[in-house]
Order: sequence, then structure tokens, then C-alpha cells
Amino acid sequence: MIKVNRHGMRCPDTRGLRRRLLAGFLLSVACASTLAGTTIYQWQEADGTRVYSQLPPQDGRAVREVRPPPPPSTTPEQAQQELRQKQEDFRQRLEERQKATQEKTQQETAQAAQQQNCEAARANLERIQRQARILVDDGEGGRRRLSPEEQQQQVQRYRADVQKFCR
Repeated sequence: MIKVNRHGMRCPDTRGLRRRLLAGFLLSVACASTLAGTTIYQWQEADGTRVYSQLPPQDGRAVREVRPPPPPSTTPEQAQQELRQKQEDFRQRLEERQKATQEKTQQETAQAAQQQNCEAARANLERIQRQARILVDDGEGGRRRLSPEEQQQQVQRYRADVQKFCR
């Protein structure tokens, strides 16, 4: 909002800015006083402005005492050591989690491959048991029929595959 001052010049409305500056100043005073160990009182004015003071209001409003946090129980060196230890613990937990995830992925991949091998072995066994005449490449570019003994060997091989992959 633009206002015109008493000299006829246009100037911005600074009430909001003043309130923010006052609140910031009072907050900094409150923080400084808190560090010094004094009691700080906080209350809210009728227009919604928060007020911080070392003295409670005279009109008996409800106030809240702002107390400083207790001083740290450790020295800065101890705090640094604790931080380093927590960071190391975090790194170890992260590595363990990544390793567990990787192992789980590998296990799932192996299980999927085993499932595919099982399905293929069962399909091969079913196909060879269904067909009376089985043709295979003869190695010279032609095709030949499997003899009953060769067919029985293939059945045994596929049964072994089923037992191996379908646990």
C-alpha cells in the first residue's frame, strides 16, 4: 500500500516492516537474555503482535516464561567424538542394508532362473514322453530318429534336470 506523507511525497506503508523489525529485535534480546540466564516473558498483544520482555506486563495478561535449554553436559571435544561415532555407526548400518539388499536381489534372481529352468525341464520331459518319434540333428546337416535307448537316456536326463531344478 502506498501512502502520501505530510510533504506530499509518496512512500510505502512501513507498519508491517516495523512490526517485523521490532519482533526480530525483541527475539534477539530474548535470546541474548536467555543465554545470560534471565527469565524472559512472552505474551500476545490485542493486534496479534508477540511481545518478549524481561518484565511481565503490568496489566496482568497471561504470559509464558521462555526458559533457556540446559547447558550441554559434554565438552565440544566429547560432542565431536560422539558425532564421529554416530556417523560411523550410520555408515555401517547403511553398508549392511545395501549388502542385504544386494544379497536379496541376487537370491531373487537365482530363484527366478531356477524357476525358469524347472519349467523348461518339465516341458522337455513332457514333450519327450508324449512323442513316439523324436527327430534330432545328425551332425551332418540331416535329421535322424532317436533310437529307443537314446530316447530313454534323454528321458533320464530330463528327469534328473527336473529333480535338480524343481526342489
